[in-house]
Amino acid sequence: MQHFRTKPWLSMFGMLSLALVLAVFSFSLSAAPALADETTPEPDADASATEATSAWNSGEHEVAAYYMADYGGSGDLPNSQSNVTGFYNTLRYHSYTWLGFPRWCNFSGHDCYIYGNSAVWEDDFVDNNNSYIDQNDIFFYEGHGWPGGFTVRAPDDEYVQHGEVQGDWGDVDLEWGFLLSCSVIADSSRGSWHGAMDRMHGIAGFRNTAYDVNGFGSKLATYIVFGYTYKDAWFKTCDTKQPSGVQAQIIVEDSKFWNESAYNQLSDVSHDGTYWYWWKSCGAEAPSSLTPAQLGDVFPIFQTPPLSASEQVTVENNLAAAFAFGLGRDGNAISTEIITGTKLITDTQGRQLEIDADTGLFYYYDPARTFTDTTESLQAQAILTPADAKDIADAFLREKGILPTDAVFNTVDDVVIGSAGGADAAAVEAVTGYQVIYNRYLTADVVNAAGVAQTVQIAVDGPGSKIKVYVDPTAANNPQVANANQVDAAVVGAMGGWRPTQAPVGRAVDTVPLLDYQTQILKLFESNDLEPLASYESVPFTGADAKTAISYTVTGWEESSGEDQNMIYPSFRISAVYTDTDGAGTVQDPVVFTGSTWIAGNPQFMRPLAKVATLPDLDKRYVLGDTIAATAADASKTLAELGYDAALNFVMGGPNALFSYEWYLGDVETGTKIGDGATLDYQLAISDFGPVKDGVAPLIITLKVTNTATDSTSLNHSISSFKINAVPSVYLPGLSSE
Repeated sequence: MQHFRTKPWLSMFGMLSLALVLAVFSFSLSAAPALADETTPEPDADASATEATSAWNSGEHEVAAYYMADYGGSGDLPNSQSNVTGFYNTLRYHSYTWLGFPRWCNFSGHDCYIYGNSAVWEDDFVDNNNSYIDQNDIFFYEGHGWPGGFTVRAPDDEYVQHGEVQGDWGDVDLEWGFLLSCSVIADSSRGSWHGAMDRMHGIAGFRNTAYDVNGFGSKLATYIVFGYTYKDAWFKTCDTKQPSGVQAQIIVEDSKFWNESAYNQLSDVSHDGTYWYWWKSCGAEAPSSLTPAQLGDVFPIFQTPPLSASEQVTVENNLAAAFAFGLGRDGNAISTEIITGTKLITDTQGRQLEIDADTGLFYYYDPARTFTDTTESLQAQAILTPADAKDIADAFLREKGILPTDAVFNTVDDVVIGSAGGADAAAVEAVTGYQVIYNRYLTADVVNAAGVAQTVQIAVDGPGSKIKVYVDPTAANNPQVANANQVDAAVVGAMGGWRPTQAPVGRAVDTVPLLDYQTQILKLFESNDLEPLASYESVPFTGADAKTAISYTVTGWEESSGEDQNMIYPSFRISAVYTDTDGAGTVQDPVVFTGSTWIAGNPQFMRPLAKVATLPDLDKRYVLGDTIAATAADASKTLAELGYDAALNFVMGGPNALFSYEWYLGDVETGTKIGDGATLDYQLAISDFGPVKDGVAPLIITLKVTNTATDSTSLNHSISSFKINAVPSVYLPGLSSE
């Protein structure tokens, strides 16, 4: 259901009342109405307005959710809507509780709300935050960001900057904020964002580039529901959903908040200028310098069929034994259940083992040890070196039989905790854990461009191609750990596994041709319209004044658990620098992002083209009864036929793709469907008018194009949107002189 910001008297019951007014009174006129009242937040569309309860300690939690999917004008963050609505709905409608609470949103939507695109107002975070985000216990936001702030829509300007919110967050009710945005919680801005906190407990974000990955929001909310601390939920979601190279960072007012969860709410702490922070990487990119010529300009097909029922049982038993979960009547496992395709095993100590049924991907987590604050013990004990951690991880994986033959050690990353007071220069840091990271390399026999047969190793990127072992640096300082018990004691967490492949080594292989890097891949990368559709993941900074490719390599791409994928996708990993030379908001210094973009190496692995070819008059102010007419570009035509570069002589989705077209008022997740087919012809109704600014209600129209010929949930659709301005009508009752 579409959720619009309107005056309280125009929301829900108010709309019905207005219909009655129209039936009873005969006088009406069109005029510019007053600005929308922002003194009280509207709840979600199926609930009546109510004052927030500030009832965290009573077990009733409130959540605010925001997404900015269209800041670049073409739905350039296509997963943001589903991420934020997934987060919101998972918390609001969850059935997993501890002794019946916490109750999110009073089970009816009271005190909770979700806003998207044109309804994401700066005022909610800045001047009027006490009536919006600070009336809730947590907020979740996805949109573009940089160390100075993140994007919103008018009223006011289009940025929330840390200088605007100093001492503003938390003085009413807000405890936690989650920001799925690039570099907002960078080291350079950490202290400034802490300055925004006034009895707020924590802010979770990213230290560098983050990606608009599918399923991030619902996964984060699921971990919160399961009782993970907010810190652990953020770190685990980064591990399982973000590609390699991303670094998550969290700041808290007091170290006790590392242990806060929805089931362990803690009392506020006064803002005293000191704070704690914790950061970790979500993985490391696989070293690779593979060129198309080395592969003969084709990519070998590695099929990845789902595990059979018997294979699932074998994988489950092997992993349970590896992490000492006793299954069966006499075992220590106290709970095993399937949740959306994931087997979740817990034991009497609270340890958890997640196993994706179809792929075998797993995550082992010990709430008492995986991400535990060990600062005091670090100061008292010798710390294992990174080399020690690698030895321990190698021994553990080999002894347990869970090190795949195509896994190659990459690096050991620190997990860092720190505290700061005043200037960040005074920060004190310590290593609280090691991540030993392995990457996947597939081996294939190929004939290169010169006609020479050779064996190559193809690096595989993506959130589904990770193996990580977490090692406690305070374990016994013995570089040559030989005792299995010592190894087990040092390993405090792990994730990994990857889709089994039918490797093509030693036999004739099926292949798909690779696009040419110079004339085709770079053209896709350089196009702000096409890059989000042609990429598996791209640096979410489409407003850049410049983006420069530094280097590239051919890799495979593997999605995270929960995504349908029947083969390893061909990919070009492009390392690039994105620059906004004008800065953002009132920030005048250039904003620079460095990160990787993965462009599909073959058209059949691209999302379909979603583009509005014929727009309505965007300068017009539409009124009730006006018709909105638009036409979608024919997604079955080649990009060259549609006016793009002549070298792009292919159809996005491949020659066998089949396309459907849908139109929505608002966004796809929560909007109202207003048309099917390539042509839109829709007449505005009174219920369509949304938030009003200076007498105008901006309306977002979204086109969704779906490739019905593929089952891949991550590649089968794309969206595009445009905005029109509407002028609501004001109806006044008839006046009588009697």
